[in-house]
Amino acid sequence: NNLLQSRKLQAIIMSLFSNISIDPPIEVFHLTELFNQDTDPSKVNLGVGVYQDENGKTSTLPIIRSVEQQMANDLTLTKNYLKATGLDIFCTAGLKLLLGDQSSAIEEKRACSIQSLSGTGALRIGLDFLYRNGYRIGYVSEPTWGKSNHQSILQTVGFEVRKYKYWNQEKLILDIDGLINDLESAPEKSIIILHACSHNPTGCDPTHEQWMRISDACKSRHLIPFFDIAY
Repeated sequence: NNLLQSRKLQAIIMSLFSNISIDPPIEVFHLTELFNQDTDPSKVNLGVGVYQDENGKTSTLPIIRSVEQQMANDLTLTKNYLKATGLDIFCTAGLKLLLGDQSSAIEEKRACSIQSLSGTGALRIGLDFLYRNGYRIGYVSEPTWGKSNHQSILQTVGFEVRKYKYWNQEKLILDIDGLINDLESAPEKSIIILHACSHNPTGCDPTHEQWMRISDACKSRHLIPFFDIAY
């Protein structure tokens, strides 16, 4: 009788998940798998964004090892839950690193920070917050960081995804005029995802003068710049 019930339960569970389709592999990690399978001795992995040594190994900075050792020996540290916004000293340090110790935005309490699960988690939390407050259109650069991140998070949250011009493939330069034209024609209060540096995947960043033009366009159209600061 117990065996029969177990089989019935298993059949029900299987039927619940039988129609779920399997997503295609994430491009950058699939590329790493192909790289690992390649036997060419001169191969170089330019896919995933991590620092590696000459042997292709990801090393740990000495300061990180030192701090980890200190933490392991500190008997006052616990694994207790943090509050919802994260560890205060970590959040404050991150904010000062980003805006500067003497930032007027921090001193006037116009800036705040919360801890998230890495960069993808930060994107999801930030976009969820904006969507809940009435924002509905999100722009990503063409190209941007794969379909599996910027674009898919916007879509999952509920945004209408649009693209702004970024890379001129023929001239191999930033299409700044096309970018500005797209921003100036974007609906007001649109979310504009911008790469603060090391644009992924082109590696081409705006100059200071071009950043000022982007800033002016966002101000004039009341657009919300959303910076992905991965590096």
